[in-house]
Amino acid sequence: MFCAHVGLEGSADFYSLINGSWVNTTIKIHFWRVPFAEIPEDLDGQRNFIVESWDRMQHEVSLLHSAEAG
Repeated sequence: MFCAHVGLEGSADFYSLINGSWVNTTIKIHFWRVPFAEIPEDLDGQRNFIVESWDRMQHEVSLLHSAEAG
């Protein structure tokens, strides 16, 4: 399970999430899952999977920022 989000960048700790400073703030979140069968078993495959997943995370965050601006 992966979660990309925008709008929480100013949170430094748990208190900053619950102290009311986020009232009227837009937070956008996108979840996606990767089936277990698609996660490589070998170490090199897992490394590539992590890098590719990070690239997708960056892409999803960019899409959320684009939607925020549009």
